[in-house]
Amino acid sequence: MSEIQDYMDWAGITYEKSGHWIWPTDRDSMRVNLNKDYFNRFSTGVWGHLREFIAEHDDLTPVEAKKRLAEFQQANPQSRRVDRSTTVDSQPFDLSALHAERQLSTKCRDYLIKTRKIPTKLVDQLVQQGQIMEDTQHHNLVFPWYQGDKIVGADLQGTTYMKDPHQGRHYFKGIARHSAHDFGWAQVVGEGGAPTRAVICEAPIDAMSYGQLFAPQEPTLIVSLGGVEKTGVFANMVAERIGDHGGKIKELVLATDNDDAGRQFIQQFKDAGIQGNNGRVKVNVAIPHEKDWNDDLKAGQTAQQVISLDQFDNQMSKQSERAVKPVTTSKSPEEASKESYTDKRRQEIAQYSKQVLAAARKMTRTPEDLLEMTDFMARFPQYSFHNQVLIKEQKAGALAVAGFTKFKQMGAKVQKGQHGIKIFAPNMVKHVKISDDWVPLNQVTNEQKQAAKKHQLLTKEFIKGYRLVTVFDVTQTTMKAADYPKIYPNRPYEFPSKPENIAELTQAVDEFARGQGITIQERTHLNSKSVAKGYYAPDAKAIVIQSGLPDSEKLKVRLHEMGHALLEHRADKVSRPIAELQAELTSAVVMKHCGINVEREAVPYISAWTDHLQKLDERQFGQQMTIINDVNRASRKIIEGIDPRYQELEKSRAQTIVQKAPTLEKPGMEPLDMGIQRQHSLSR
Repeated sequence: MSEIQDYMDWAGITYEKSGHWIWPTDRDSMRVNLNKDYFNRFSTGVWGHLREFIAEHDDLTPVEAKKRLAEFQQANPQSRRVDRSTTVDSQPFDLSALHAERQLSTKCRDYLIKTRKIPTKLVDQLVQQGQIMEDTQHHNLVFPWYQGDKIVGADLQGTTYMKDPHQGRHYFKGIARHSAHDFGWAQVVGEGGAPTRAVICEAPIDAMSYGQLFAPQEPTLIVSLGGVEKTGVFANMVAERIGDHGGKIKELVLATDNDDAGRQFIQQFKDAGIQGNNGRVKVNVAIPHEKDWNDDLKAGQTAQQVISLDQFDNQMSKQSERAVKPVTTSKSPEEASKESYTDKRRQEIAQYSKQVLAAARKMTRTPEDLLEMTDFMARFPQYSFHNQVLIKEQKAGALAVAGFTKFKQMGAKVQKGQHGIKIFAPNMVKHVKISDDWVPLNQVTNEQKQAAKKHQLLTKEFIKGYRLVTVFDVTQTTMKAADYPKIYPNRPYEFPSKPENIAELTQAVDEFARGQGITIQERTHLNSKSVAKGYYAPDAKAIVIQSGLPDSEKLKVRLHEMGHALLEHRADKVSRPIAELQAELTSAVVMKHCGINVEREAVPYISAWTDHLQKLDERQFGQQMTIINDVNRASRKIIEGIDPRYQELEKSRAQTIVQKAPTLEKPGMEPLDMGIQRQHSLSR
């Protein structure tokens, strides 16, 4: 049993199980590997151990996830594992533990050449290159994973036939202990320069077989996923073998096994919004005639079936039609109707999930696109990033959304002919704490229900799945513009550009920081040789700001450094360009929420640090979404922390100032435009 499963049991997260896999029923495409104790959310590419699982599942910032993890570990000292994120780092891969040597015994050579039919010349070449080794103690083949000149993991392949198969195999197959989770075995075939093609196979022997079968003339990188259940593992391999040589991938071939697992892997690419031809890289699927490429090699197959990723579903449907249909049991009309309704809702949710991913991909093209997205993040801080993207895609000019019933309660009606906006809403299920377990209310006894009603037992609501709901924007209703603030009473709409308001907002930010255990200091001279306007010292949990700045700029620097603090940016955990991108976006979201325009200086700042988003574009899509998701969570936490306090300060000032005669002032004052060009520096 893994620590992630322990946490799910403790938090009352319902899940299903099959073999060594479990998955929460309330999250799309999220899988937990019990053997290796890590999870992968295939629809976004986000993966990790318990701390990352908590952040992704519970929608928490890294700091909040760390606190939640501490609560769990304090309540469960008997939990089977400690924080795996630190455990993995503290136990690097050790090749010597495998007793590996760069010379194969007769037994290992015979397995590759006679059993697997890999040509002798290729085996000798790969042995000489250090791509194949032998565990001399167990006579297992070792396929090392290289990160530069460093070996960070390895596939293991047994060469001793087992009469009684283990997990359906007659030969042992596994991953060496403490192997990196984001690398795999790879080889470059073909001639001339850096690879322009990449092929993904499921195991080193499949990769060797594919390269031998089709021997491409153009330079091709063939990547093996090994035993790592992670759709983005090939990204590191591409960067490792191609990035340093200036190569550009023009074609990606998914050459997985011809079985359910291989098809599921390909489907994960489609679910992530990847298309067969996105204008830069063509993505094709190569389907072996037999079960895998080594079977094709042994059978003498010389042709491969290649189709575009876009045609994958059609091809699989044709194969299914040709297959023998399974025997089905008859169902009552009520059961059939219920099943049809459930399937329809699942399809609808999948459709909108794909829409989110496709739209999110567009926003990472330029810094201007990112800043445009922050408008929605600022207007709808209470919503998840997925819902923000959905709202933006369906109604780009939305101001504030609510359901039909809420508008009706406020005396407004939805105008005829208006189309609603679909967003995701959680299904909340009340649980009762029985001993150390959280049990759904409908599964406890009547006596326990009565005890919960009398508050003799603890109760708590947990999310159990999501459903699509329809909301409308305030502009789609009969509500008058003067009443718009009613729908977002805690938001300082159209923040006025007055010094006293800046001062009050700054005070609210400082009080929020103190609540997070962060001190804010202003100094005449910073202890830095750079021209930085401020910096965050993580060890001291202190934000230091240059005192001579304009008040509006001090506020922006505060929020920027607060982003560093809430996201726990350290040099050994995140690259500097990504850290600066996240901090600047966090600041931009909060400032825009308060009506303060920041594009004029935020765009060049982001461009300078990220090489016009090239540093973000280099990462796989799932990592990009994690980066933006963390920005959303951090900015939401700041907004929820400062809004109530700012409202109190504003109300207090309004009650104490002397009323003056009204002045001629145009309504809808323009937001404060901070046209200050910040110099590129190591700190903010």
